[in-house]
Amino acid sequence: MSNNIGGYGYGMEYKYTVFLPMSPISQWDNIEWCSEHCKGKWGYVFDTDFNLILSFERDEDRFAYFLNFWGDFTMNITILGCGFIGHHLANKLAQDKSNNIKCIIRRNLPKTYEFIRDNTNISIIQKNINDSQFYINNNQDVIVYLASESNARTFRDLYTINPELTKSMMYTPTEILGGLNYNSSTKFIYFSSSMVYGEFNDTTPSETSPTNPIEPYGINKLASEQIIRYYCKRMNIPYTIVRPSAVYGPNDEKYRVIEKFMSRALSGYRLNIYGDQILDFTYIEDLINGIELIIKKPKESYNQTFNMTSGNPTWLLDAAHEIVKNAGAGSINIEEKDDLYPTRGGLDISKAKKILGYNPIYDIKSGIKRCFELRQ
Repeated sequence: MSNNIGGYGYGMEYKYTVFLPMSPISQWDNIEWCSEHCKGKWGYVFDTDFNLILSFERDEDRFAYFLNFWGDFTMNITILGCGFIGHHLANKLAQDKSNNIKCIIRRNLPKTYEFIRDNTNISIIQKNINDSQFYINNNQDVIVYLASESNARTFRDLYTINPELTKSMMYTPTEILGGLNYNSSTKFIYFSSSMVYGEFNDTTPSETSPTNPIEPYGINKLASEQIIRYYCKRMNIPYTIVRPSAVYGPNDEKYRVIEKFMSRALSGYRLNIYGDQILDFTYIEDLINGIELIIKKPKESYNQTFNMTSGNPTWLLDAAHEIVKNAGAGSINIEEKDDLYPTRGGLDISKAKKILGYNPIYDIKSGIKRCFELRQ
């Protein structure tokens, strides 16, 4: 058995407990599982009626135990930033009625609010995340941090497009973490970006590849990653960092490139491409399925960083042609590339596939086709 085992006795009890009234024979299956899989300290106690009481130092071990033996576990999940990705995530997680979903959404409501406001399984709190009274209590099982300003191309943009969100990228994550207790069992999931890699230079970056961002968004995201890793390790708070790329899908209020091209094509306008390059376009449904895996596999995703993309890079020009074909309208124009924008490409997603079982199913053709279908 593992050295983590506490032995059975009343002295080996920890904060998070599970009571199991069952026969002594089947109880040992539970004990053996804990011996093999628990990361933190744990113990077990038999009461006078030979009921088994398991106790765990870390709630992530108790959570993993429930998933293995019970297949379900009620979770309190808070999503900060319910824009394009956030509202899709909230609606998907709310399909499981055992989840308690809370969305914290800015006071000047984003367009995506209309897609979650009628969902009775989602609690919506209108609050600016930089409010002085803003805090999240310690009874959350998962916090997903999505608030950011992805449209900034210069540092001036960062502080003029949405200065509140810009501040949130650097300061608010640590303010939230600072409100959690030492050894908190709350899992913190932070959405970073593939822009942290900077110039891809004909490589396929993995999570261990060098990070050298050359524009404001990637620089801010990488700095936030480093702060979160430091703080979470110091406070012993479990975290996972996600690096997506070129996410697209329905209800994109940020007007990313695929949404912009679709809207222009349907209006018969020209699609301007500033230097054709390869992008790892990721359909929103694939990304949301990946986040669900992170939530459902706390042990496997513990203190990990994952590239989470399609893993199927596509030339932007090919994507534009696909959009024009589906729209039956529009034209394409290629202009010079912006030298301040990094040359990108595909990402290595083998780690997420191996550890989480991540399996994206949409390529650019099927994803664009699905976007047009959902517009009808």
